[in-house]
Amino acid sequence: MCPKQSFAGNEIAGFPEITQDNQLVNIWSQSFLWASLIWGSIGSGYCLYGWKQRALIPFLGGLAMISVSCLFPALPMSLACILTMLIVWWLLRQGY
Repeated sequence: MCPKQSFAGNEIAGFPEITQDNQLVNIWSQSFLWASLIWGSIGSGYCLYGWKQRALIPFLGGLAMISVSCLFPALPMSLACILTMLIVWWLLRQGY
């Protein structure tokens, strides 16, 4: 028999309830969903442009923006994507 079986406290057999406090990102917040939609779409555009033009820098920048839009909360995601866009722009201006 298991030592702990409490249905009122949501603990069964000693395993505590999994809460959203342990998550890195709250994927159901409205700000995360909107920021992820916007930056993921822009990143997809960069990625497709780089793929069709055979340009490595926009392609990698698009992949970076897509991955950032899945992993970070809304404000750091926006800042990271803006920084990625500036880096891609600067590298293309330098002739890469």
